[in-house]
Amino acid sequence: MSSLRFGFSTLGCPDLDIVAVRALAAKHRSRWIEIRTLGGSTDFAAQLARFPGGAPAVRDFLLEADVRVALVASSFCIAQAAESARSALITEAEAGEALGAKWLRVFGGGDWGAPFTSEAAAIARAHRTWWSELRAARGWTIDLLLEIHDAFSGTPQILEFFAKTGGPMPLLWDTHHTWKIAGETAAFTWAALGAHVRHVHVKDSVAVSEAWDRLPYKYVAPGHGEFPTAATFSLLATAGFTGVASLEWEKQWHPSLAVLDAVLPDWNAATAAF
Repeated sequence: MSSLRFGFSTLGCPDLDIVAVRALAAKHRSRWIEIRTLGGSTDFAAQLARFPGGAPAVRDFLLEADVRVALVASSFCIAQAAESARSALITEAEAGEALGAKWLRVFGGGDWGAPFTSEAAAIARAHRTWWSELRAARGWTIDLLLEIHDAFSGTPQILEFFAKTGGPMPLLWDTHHTWKIAGETAAFTWAALGAHVRHVHVKDSVAVSEAWDRLPYKYVAPGHGEFPTAATFSLLATAGFTGVASLEWEKQWHPSLAVLDAVLPDWNAATAAF
């Protein structure tokens, strides 16, 4: 029996509605999903509202198939967003809370290699304070999860974010970003940040001599590329990681990728030993 929990992001099946997502999860025996897109839209809260009974009914509908929502994924950039963007984040938080999701993913924002300015740090501090007060006032269990992404794709950048914005916060570890973009080993990242990691994204890729869809690498099915998938899972298992490791198949952003239904057997094969 695996000591780790595995799932997938709906980013890999962007056109499916929640009924089809449940069927896909059941077909491939996935007990966990994260919701990023639904029905061809990143406005997942609006899509959930169309389901009879809304998000609370969706939670029950998914549980009937033994499927749970680990995370809902926002586009909110905590070090860039204007205060006016908070209303959408509230709507997403309300949907996630009703679904029983533990986490609401946010980004830091910015471009890799760009400095973390004092202005950006002030914006992030203000958003973090606002969120903490709102969450307490609403009595929510859902909490923000900062993805290791964008300008914050490496360990030093995340530590700088913590230092300048009020201390550590829960993290979503995009293991492909720290490996491919920041050049870190999984062991290095985990040693520095593992205490704060609550959810994990996994992707696989191969280097290419010519840009693939604007990238210097090409995404491939998990276990078929150069990413150290098994070593990363071994590290998580040894560390006693209790969150969800999720396949982030980026079909929403790269439509030429195969359909998720064709890739999940590879994901199950890659995770079977863990």
